[in-house]
Amino acid sequence: MHDVYIRFIDGGTLRFVARAFDINLGGRLPQEGKPKRFTYTDANGREAPIYLRLDQVAAIVVTARGEGS
Repeated sequence: MHDVYIRFIDGGTLRFVARAFDINLGGRLPQEGKPKRFTYTDANGREAPIYLRLDQVAAIVVTARGEGS
């Protein structure tokens, strides 16, 4: 399991637990102003969508959860 923390340039944050989380940009950023759809595997093992405007994201931090978390 992983803790995912996303911080936006306006100071907003988003936190969630994921079994798998990987943003692959394919070598280039999507068009500015357009949300891009990514998927991750949630804590229950289901694939879940997340829509991000990467020009509004300041940081994405993914850390492994400790045993028993």
